[in-house]
Amino acid sequence: MKSVPFCLFDAANSKWQVLSLDQFVIALQTFQGDFQTCVLEIEPVRGARANLAALLVRGQVINLYKVDRQSTRLDSRDLMAALPGGRSALRMRVLVLTPYTARLVKILLEQRGNETSASIKSEHLEQVVDGALQSPAPLLLHASWPSAQGLALLPGSGLPPRHALFIASNQILHSAGGMNALYGWKEPACRVRLYRSQEITPAWQEYFLHFAFSWLAGYLLGRYEELTGRLLSNAIIRDLNFTTSANGWNISVSATNVTDQAVFSSPQEAGQVYQRLLGIVLHHAGPMLGASLTDMILREGLTRLQAPYRLVYEQFRAYEPA
Repeated sequence: MKSVPFCLFDAANSKWQVLSLDQFVIALQTFQGDFQTCVLEIEPVRGARANLAALLVRGQVINLYKVDRQSTRLDSRDLMAALPGGRSALRMRVLVLTPYTARLVKILLEQRGNETSASIKSEHLEQVVDGALQSPAPLLLHASWPSAQGLALLPGSGLPPRHALFIASNQILHSAGGMNALYGWKEPACRVRLYRSQEITPAWQEYFLHFAFSWLAGYLLGRYEELTGRLLSNAIIRDLNFTTSANGWNISVSATNVTDQAVFSSPQEAGQVYQRLLGIVLHHAGPMLGASLTDMILREGLTRLQAPYRLVYEQFRAYEPA
């Protein structure tokens, strides 16, 4: 296993490509034109390792990392300038992701090596996860076998796993939270790392904001429908979906679900977007419900939101009480 924190590719059947600078530019343009969501691992053909990890979401380079024992976020606009080896040839390989699993990879890349780590029998993995689910704050599970690896987001407070990524040879499995691929892997010994969200990083902050907005928007829409029927909630949903579509934010809202597949370059950008969307919700609710009732329902929702999510949400001013 590599000595760097980003080591999912060890288990992936993803071949290295040796590319000239011109060939890399063409490959990057292809990823962008196809609106791919993936992570590119890049290193020089010769010389010392100076790895880069470029995270693309819907064809855009959202984040760029220099990968060492501790990864460092670089300016995502400077990918070409950051390429190892100047204008010489480089090696690259690709892992295809979804927006949900891209968030997990971001969290993994930004860990500082202060995880809880243990070697266990694979048959005990489910028991370890069940215990970790009771944590008051979210955790990232990173499970490693000699020929497979997996990530799972454990939201905390007894909630079930939220998203999972499993990689083995030519398998790359994305799940909304199902753990069967990890629990069913047959190699006998497993290395488990649990990364704590209390060790706050920008990636954890972005995840907190995503979770808090999705939960809070769904809660508010549900409460408004209880009080006024569908008239108010339908108007809000139309306005939210128009705004997200017009701005290219990969977020959709229905009467029963908030689907947030937007991945932002920083928690500041995420907070600004979620604040704007929540402002639309409150703008519609105020005239119909009155300022006092609108504010009361908002505060009620924030009180019910788990503390780790609420604290980060408030830090980035992602809501505006009356």
